[in-house]
Amino acid sequence: MVSGFAFQGNNKSTYICANHNGKVRFFSALLKSDGTLVKKELNVNSVKGSVNGDKIQCSFMATVPTSDIRASATSLSMGVSTGTYNSTNGDLGPANSQLKTSVVDLSNPNATVTYTNSTGALANATSAPTSLTSTSAPTSLTSTSAMTNATTAPPLTFNDTVTTLNATISNVECRKTQLCAAKPDGCDPSTSGSCFFLSTQKQSDLNYNFWLSGNSQGYIAATLSPNASPGNNDSTYICANHNGKVRFFSGLLQNNGTLMKKPLNVNSVKGSVNGDKIQCSFMATVPTADIRASATSLSMGVSNGTYNSTTGDLGPAISQMRTDVVDLSNPNATVTYSNSTDASTTASTTASSTAAHQPPAISTSAPISADSTIAPVSPISTSAPVSANSASTPVSANSVSTPVSANSTSAFSHSPL
Repeated sequence: MVSGFAFQGNNKSTYICANHNGKVRFFSALLKSDGTLVKKELNVNSVKGSVNGDKIQCSFMATVPTSDIRASATSLSMGVSTGTYNSTNGDLGPANSQLKTSVVDLSNPNATVTYTNSTGALANATSAPTSLTSTSAPTSLTSTSAMTNATTAPPLTFNDTVTTLNATISNVECRKTQLCAAKPDGCDPSTSGSCFFLSTQKQSDLNYNFWLSGNSQGYIAATLSPNASPGNNDSTYICANHNGKVRFFSGLLQNNGTLMKKPLNVNSVKGSVNGDKIQCSFMATVPTADIRASATSLSMGVSNGTYNSTTGDLGPAISQMRTDVVDLSNPNATVTYSNSTDASTTASTTASSTAAHQPPAISTSAPISADSTIAPVSPISTSAPVSANSASTPVSANSVSTPVSANSTSAFSHSPL
């Protein structure tokens, strides 16, 4: 936290690094006098983070808050606090002050730092923070999200980066926390033998976690459709065996089984290949339709097909399993299956790829733009000097984020005088 006063709170700029299942998830927020953290997009980016036991370390770039009443634009107090973090819903507990300084010139590495009493409004905060919903691409993903005080989570930002899926997907959470569909019905994807499996768990609003498993020498795919006859530009998530590792695509399934590659609202992809068994997990914003009674009532389908690792071409989708429309948000919903022989088994065209979008250039004269990418951070050392890097203008804003049991957070806060 950074503040214009030695007493912190009252909407002070705060940068939060949370232990999200062993990896860092980043938030920016305003610190209230009672210790409540209200998530808000600030001018911060270039976030890196690591977790080692209960030690959380992170680095970031931020444009410090300004105030007309301060003698120096870089004179601020600094504070460090800790608190609880719920990795299921992203809630942050009240900030407990661990360290705070008097106002000091941040631009002077030789400035004398004096400490104030850390027992204050932050340490004594008892009120729970406002429950906020925010979206982030867990783990090793790049997504821009506005961490504002809102009740509806924004759609996820596309990122097809794949990290290793270390845990084997299984049916142990079916009808407990996950809605599951499988062929043969009830098969366990963690065992040997043929099993086409798709499960889902609501994360927030229309953002869901998915677990996909199946057998193929090429690719397996999950399709979400507003009806039990997929193929009318239905959202499809594809995990291909790319020389023993998973390569991820998203696209639209056509009536003839053709897959048209297209970036969808999906990220946090993990994958593994073991022989002909492909498994992957991802987060996706489920498609919406005005004609559906429920925004989360969709049919689920699993298909497979050929994949050319040289050209990246996807063969036609061959349906292996599909369900009737079911409420994805209800893990106990009854799943009924439709006939898996449909148009997607007869297609012969390969997928076409959409043009990539170039990110906008960031001006060095503007404040830092928001970006929620977290990269691994090298251990932070206090013995090695940091090389100076001078800039005449503030950086543009860039904030970071990554989903299930309570973890702890550490936060750095600041605000104008």
